[in-house]
Amino acid sequence: MPANEFHRFTADLVLIKRQGYALNNQQSEDAVVACGVVVHEHGGGPAGAISVSMPAGRYVPMQLPNLVRALRLAAAGVEGGIAELDVTSST
Repeated sequence: MPANEFHRFTADLVLIKRQGYALNNQQSEDAVVACGVVVHEHGGGPAGAISVSMPAGRYVPMQLPNLVRALRLAAAGVEGGIAELDVTSST
């Protein structure tokens, strides 16, 4: 990865961590938008992520807060299931 791309990538990661979600607005696939949030394990570290994708024509930027809220609720449900299973990280 060229240095300028790496710099952009790391800046994107900082933004994602700060805002608590990732948004891919046709950056990797034309006409597709995706949004995702982290799923935490019992110890608080990342266990995975949950996301939703849609045709770009259906994406309404003003609805992004509602989408993120729904994803966070779904992630919380998965986190609760992980806690019930007492699944721990392999690291």
